[in-house]
Amino acid sequence: MRWQDERYVRFYTRNTPEWCVLAWQARGLMGLILREVDRAGILELGKLGLRAVAVAVRAPWEEIEGPLAKLLEDGMVVYREDLRLLVIPNFIEAQEAPQSDKARKRAERERARDLAKAKSLTVTPLSQNVTSSSVVVTNGHEPSHDVTSGHSVLSRAVPSRAVPAPDTPPPAVHSDPEVVAMHDRIRRWPIFADLPALRIAETQTGFKPLAWVLNAIDECAAKCPDGLTLEAKQGKLVSFMRNAKRPKEAPPTVEPAQVEDFSLAKYRGLTSERNPR
Repeated sequence: MRWQDERYVRFYTRNTPEWCVLAWQARGLMGLILREVDRAGILELGKLGLRAVAVAVRAPWEEIEGPLAKLLEDGMVVYREDLRLLVIPNFIEAQEAPQSDKARKRAERERARDLAKAKSLTVTPLSQNVTSSSVVVTNGHEPSHDVTSGHSVLSRAVPSRAVPAPDTPPPAVHSDPEVVAMHDRIRRWPIFADLPALRIAETQTGFKPLAWVLNAIDECAAKCPDGLTLEAKQGKLVSFMRNAKRPKEAPPTVEPAQVEDFSLAKYRGLTSERNPR
């Protein structure tokens, strides 16, 4: 496996009390669900409903039904039956949250220590780049922004492979004109102003014809009620785009030149021709 080309997600290791009281089956299931959701933290279920989770994680429904119920009860996952979606709340925030300088420095020191230990035990071959970077961070204590810039190039996590956060302006030029068209149409509607338009557009190409998808975006904006959470609003928009249908044909328009001019003067002229005195 080419690790540098693979996508991965953050699976936080802090053992909160709520996490510890969950059965190990529920904790393991949560990790499997994290691997299957899209970059917005959404798993489409379709007509199968919650049973589709068993298909996604490749496990018997009878074995995951109980653990899944515990995750739903705890609120770690949310079932949107109306949209046929399973949503992980705060997924985007968790995946894109930057580390503090203090935590980053501590992680670098721990990584350097563990890599040195692994090297001494010949557990894994260490690349020259990683070793030299660790030495610089450990001994030199370079400023935190240099460390950050080095990691942003190597990272293959969801936030690094995804588009910028919603408050970051999108790039001026995109290689796919369909993505640009979808992005511009989403940004046209104020109700979608807080959504990552470019990320959504990139994940929805190739499913439906572009004209259908653009029409679906307009329909969703018209039907999307106020007060929805960010996750619910994004799930609704993605559902509309994924299930886009052919737009209804507009009624034929009549050009002004084709309309007969029945002015009063012309009417009088016609009547005088038909009824001569």
